[in-house]
Amino acid sequence: MASISVASEDYKFDKRGKQKIFQITGRVSNPLTRAIMGLLGIDSSVVFTVNRNYIHYRFSDLSGQTTIMSPLDSITGMQGAYARPKWALFLGAVLSIGGGIGMFSSGGISAMIATLIGIALIVYFAITKELYIGFSTSDFAQTQGLHFSGTKTDGTAIDESDVLEVVEHINVLLIRTHKSGGTNRRATAEYTAIPEAKLKQDVVSTSEKEKNDAFLSDEDLRAFGILDDQKESISSAGTDAQETANAIKETIEDEIDIDALYEEAETAYASKGFEKAVIATNKILDDDPHHLDALKLRARSYHRLGNTTQAEADKAEWKRIYSAQ
Repeated sequence: MASISVASEDYKFDKRGKQKIFQITGRVSNPLTRAIMGLLGIDSSVVFTVNRNYIHYRFSDLSGQTTIMSPLDSITGMQGAYARPKWALFLGAVLSIGGGIGMFSSGGISAMIATLIGIALIVYFAITKELYIGFSTSDFAQTQGLHFSGTKTDGTAIDESDVLEVVEHINVLLIRTHKSGGTNRRATAEYTAIPEAKLKQDVVSTSEKEKNDAFLSDEDLRAFGILDDQKESISSAGTDAQETANAIKETIEDEIDIDALYEEAETAYASKGFEKAVIATNKILDDDPHHLDALKLRARSYHRLGNTTQAEADKAEWKRIYSAQ
């Protein structure tokens, strides 16, 4: 696992973003390393960005600067974790035990200082948490990522639940991207790519053929069994084209409705209208029972309403669907 330690300066996550979904920026956290990099003329800034089409990761160390640009369909997965400074726990335990033994045996001031330092290190271990986020690709043999700590734009501390939410959302996006053959198009884009005028073209062409055969009488055409068959074919072509156009229109409308409903649910949840959020997510899940974002939002809404039974049921269903993908 190749990673660097970063003092984050900006942390943004927008799951509804049209392009940029996640970004974290900062600088190399070690002050001494940062100072040396400055003397060498190396930019110590770090940028980690996930867009809907690619990942951009730029970092620096004493050897220089590295930039990675990977298409989303080459990413095999996102990882998230957190770690505490084990060295602080180990050294704190040694100093505390050694100092305690020294205090009981000789009672010297140095033993007391060692004990206090050991306790301080153990406390430091308990309260210090460094987060990790990274990704692996089909082009690299190892995982790329960064360790960081810091606050979000609203001033609240970033914790492991924030990182987990980012990782879960991007991994779902990766699954959809791989299933769609390396593209991340919405269903509406695929449907609107077929103009309705093109669907009517076959009907017009068939009608022209009927006009071209007008030099034969209806009686002649019937005698050969052509007229009735042709009329049936024309009627069928018109019906099929219209049904296809209607189906496409309905599909597009359904897609727009789902997006609007999810935005309505998010807005209701943000304004503490948890009952409205449940109603909106119910409509989404009636149409698409595998809509993971709606399922998660409904679970959170039920939890805020005190309905822990339903919240846990939605949570279990979310895990089941996610694991099956």
